Amino acid sequence: MKLSVTVQYKAKLAHYSIRQETSGVYLATLEQYEGPFSEAPPAKIMLVKGFRRWAGSFEHQDILNDLGRAIDISLGKEHTKDNLRENSTKFPSGN
Repeated sequence: MKLSVTVQYKAKLAHYSIRQETSGVYLATLEQYEGPFSEAPPAKIMLVKGFRRWAGSFEHQDILNDLGRAIDISLGKEHTKDNLRENSTKFPSGN
């Protein structure tokens, strides 16, 4: 899974690409920040899904939640696609 996500940081947009490192662990890499370099968020953020929220290597929970929400949505879509594929093989259309 590779995902592109845009989040807001200090009233500017930060564009991250996210990939899965291992089961339940993701790496977000900053691709572009539309503000001053000196105010940019971290270039890399490790994300781990906690019990109730996403945790990571960055102290701003809002960004962790936004990145994590994008992962959740993406995984939900992939899970749905997998279920549709699985169900179509179980219940083939026919006459």
